[in-house]
Amino acid sequence: MSDSLLAGKRCLVLDDEFLIALDIQQILELAGAKHVASVASASEAIELLRREPKFDLAVLDVKLGGAVCLVVGNEE
Repeated sequence: MSDSLLAGKRCLVLDDEFLIALDIQQILELAGAKHVASVASASEAIELLRREPKFDLAVLDVKLGGAVCLVVGNEE
């Protein structure tokens, strides 16, 4: 899959619905992503972003359990 747009990319999935996060993770992996990290809360995502090397792509569930998690998109 070296010709895939996601080949070698690091991806972050933030979703509080386990099965949805798992489906997204599998889709990204099938599309060639090198590494996919899944977390279930905005605080976990922020901690991961501060701890791990940069991600190339993030799939964010904007509404987590009724709370809006746009703050994760502002993390560097």
